[in-house]
Amino acid sequence: QAFIYALKYNKMLRLEKFKLNSAKYDKNEAMSGFFPKVNFDEIYMNTDNPLYAFGNVLNQKILNNQNVQSYFSPSFLNNPGMIHNFESEFSIEQPIFMGGKIYFGYKRAQLHMESVKKGLSEAKQKVLYDVAKAYYSVILAKKYVNLMKNMLKTAENYKTLSENLFKAGQVVSS
Repeated sequence: QAFIYALKYNKMLRLEKFKLNSAKYDKNEAMSGFFPKVNFDEIYMNTDNPLYAFGNVLNQKILNNQNVQSYFSPSFLNNPGMIHNFESEFSIEQPIFMGGKIYFGYKRAQLHMESVKKGLSEAKQKVLYDVAKAYYSVILAKKYVNLMKNMLKTAENYKTLSENLFKAGQVVSS
């Protein structure tokens, strides 16, 4: 029962289990380097700043022969009014060659997790050893107390025997 209780409630073992969970998360994070990264960004701009307004017109690529005069007119360039612009970007990034960075990062995380597993096993063995040592130390202490009680009784018996022999004149007082 002491072993079961110690394995269930020992704080060092809890800490080692948290370390193991953290190592598993690190391994999963390192594994994610092999998979494509998907990004989606969206920007909304609402401005009447002439520079940004003209830049938005250029970015949207809406200049053509029919409207070029209106966008390059001084009235538009000086006072463009409110320009609304939505920009959405969807990208997928797949690493092809990273010089072993992803692979070795994954192997490092895997080896770290194995190391933490061995640390947990070692901690369990230490806890079990400490419990057994404490248990047998209590038994030994009880036996030692009994031994001391018996030695005290033996010493009292020797004292009584010596006093009786002295009274009978069979031994000297020393």
